[in-house]
Amino acid sequence: MVDEVGIGEIMNIKGKNTYQVFPKELMAYATLRDTSAPKNRQLITIEKYNNREYDAYRKIQLERQRTEENVRQNH
Repeated sequence: MVDEVGIGEIMNIKGKNTYQVFPKELMAYATLRDTSAPKNRQLITIEKYNNREYDAYRKIQLERQRTEENVRQNH
């Protein structure tokens, strides 16, 4: 199932990337939900760079309680 679709602008690049991308370039993306996967691994994101290169990865959701504690500690 499609969870989200959009186009974003690359604002900042950290670390080494698979593809050569630059700030201010556009990137199309879609996030899919795999309901047959374990609950914390259901989101898959597909990104398209430079109108020719694709990247896909499965997101892993951290424990909600742990994530909320980290947010409180960092603010």
